[in-house]
Formats: sequence, structure tokens, C-alpha cells
Amino acid sequence: MKMRFLGLLLAAMLASGSAWSNVVLPSILSDHMVLQKSPKVPIWGKADPGEEVSVTLDAASGKATAGPDGKWVVELNLSESMPGPFELVIQGKNRIAVADVLIGEVWLASGQSNMEFPIKGWISVIGADEEIAASANPMLRHFDREWTHAGPDTTAKFTAVGYFFGKKLQKELQTPIGIVSASAGGTSIEAWTSREALATVPELKESGERQIGEYIAYPEKKAAFVAAFGKWIADNAREDKPCPDAAAYAGTTVAPEGWVKIQLPGPVAVPGLPASGVIWLRKEILVDAAQAGKPLTLTLGSLEGFESIYWNGQLIQATTFNNLPGRDAVRNCKIPQELAMEGKAVVAVRIYSPVSAPDFTGGSDRRSGPL
Repeated sequence: MKMRFLGLLLAAMLASGSAWSNVVLPSILSDHMVLQKSPKVPIWGKADPGEEVSVTLDAASGKATAGPDGKWVVELNLSESMPGPFELVIQGKNRIAVADVLIGEVWLASGQSNMEFPIKGWISVIGADEEIAASANPMLRHFDREWTHAGPDTTAKFTAVGYFFGKKLQKELQTPIGIVSASAGGTSIEAWTSREALATVPELKESGERQIGEYIAYPEKKAAFVAAFGKWIADNAREDKPCPDAAAYAGTTVAPEGWVKIQLPGPVAVPGLPASGVIWLRKEILVDAAQAGKPLTLTLGSLEGFESIYWNGQLIQATTFNNLPGRDAVRNCKIPQELAMEGKAVVAVRIYSPVSAPDFTGGSDRRSGPL
């Protein structure tokens, strides 16, 4: 899905902070950017509260005073500007010069993974190498954390849909084209559209109102589900029975005899394991010198069930009815830096699955070692 970008990515992309000694800009306002040829193009940033900021680009200029929160916005009239390139100058207590700025068409490429999909990556578009080799075009630019122009060294990372759309548009209009990539796999277009815009389409307005109603009703429905599920577990004798000696499964000196090897990601189901109930998993990992003494993150992927995670025999994190994440949510566990000692460590995971055998579906990169 493509949406016209008119400079409305405001403070959401600004760096965080509570005090500024210098004028600062968000990363999207940076070298090699493309600005919309329009009578009201916002240039924004942060400065000291009350600081006066002036902005100049070609023949256009404006001033603003930073508010109590340090935010300021200047609108430039670029409707008569030539393509450039120009230098954008922002002057406050400090001076910022943004180089190689073009004036033309700016489009927001947002949506799901099909918009995020690059020209060349873990999978590639047909003819990717040939397209990349012939892609040099300083009038076609792409923003994803930083601005780059199309060329053999950069095009591979362009959003594929955005690139081919921008290439066609640039050829037809003979004007600079900027593609701003802002996609997240699995999201819907409604998430990228204001409620006011959705309300102009009767079907989307009705759908939006229904979703808001479901959101409001969610806490009550969740409480009802927890109560009903708890009753089902009790009625069918599927209760979780406390482990009298977790060290016998999660400790660092547990003998390997009697344990079954299993390959993950995938279902935790091998001959001899119950179809539901409690299952323990163990794996030795190596903490190298670069990781030692620093907070670590264990990414287990998503799974069905309630997990308790142990690090060298110590319980670090447990999932219960009260903090159960959403379906398919990736389970992450933070290991405190004081526990991250160099050498071997034992990760043990106790999974209570009252309905069926648990199933690890893997993390975002779908990689996991054997347990």
C-alpha cells in the first residue's frame, strides 16, 4: 500500500531527551534527503525552550521559537523551488547544514512484509543482480534510518515495491523521488492511517468502531476466559503441580542420563514424552569474554504453554495467566549482568502445557540449536 508523504512524520522520529544545549534534528532530516515540492513543508526539531531557530533553503526561509518542551516547527514554501541540490541551514545557538537536499516528490512506503521486502536479501526479486548493477540514479532516493540514492552499492536494501514504483514515477515526471520506508511485517494498513481518514470510508469506519469496542471489552473478556480456562483445567485434572526440587532439572550438575535429545524449533513431541503436562528442556551455552558482565537477552521464539526460565539453576522469569503474552508472541528473557559470567552456562526451561504438547515456532530469524 502506498500513501502520499507530505512531511507529517513529526516528533515520533525525534531523538528522546529532556534537555538540549544545541538545536537537533530527527534522522529523516539529514544529508541527501528529498523534500516535497509543496507550499507548506515542515522542518522540525528540538532546542532549548525559548530558543529562536531560523531555517533557510534556497529562497525559502522561516523562523520559530522552541516551546516549553523544546520542540519547534518551521514551514517552508517550496512550491516554486527547482530540484536542487540545495543546502538546508538551521541556525540557533548552533548551526546545522544539511547537504545535497533535493525538491520533488516524497512518498511513504508503508505496510507489511511485502512492502518491507528488499531488492536483494535472504530472498531476492527476479533479476536482482542485473537491476542493482544498472540502478545508478541520484534522483531516486530511499530513507531507512538514513538517506541513500539508488546505485550499485545501495539499491539492494531498497524496499522492492518502493524502488520500482519510484523508478517508474521518476522516469515519468523527471523530478527527484524520495521513498520513505516505514514497514512492519504483519501489520494492517489501518494501523498506518489516522482514525479521521478511516472514518471517510463507511466500511472502514464501521470496522474501526468495532475494533475499538473489542479493545474496550478486552479486559472483561480476558478475565472471563481466565476463569473459564481455570475451571476447565480443574474439571479435567490438568492442574500444574508445583515442582518439589527444581534443582534436579535446572541445576548445573544434573546428569544427562534419562534425558531425550530434541531438535528445535518445532513441536516438543518425541516418543516417551506426554501429550500435555510439564516438560523440562536444558541446553548448555557459552558466554564469551565480550558478553561477560553485560545484560544478555535470551530469545526462545514463540511457544504454546507457560514457561519458567532458569539460568544456572536460578529462576529468572516465569509466564502465568496474569502475564501471558499474545498468541505467537516471541518470548524474550533478560539475564542480569551480574549473572552473565564467562564460560559455560545452563539454560533450563520448564514448560507447563495443560492442553497439548508445546510447540516452539522459533524466533524472528527462525534459527535455534538442538536442546
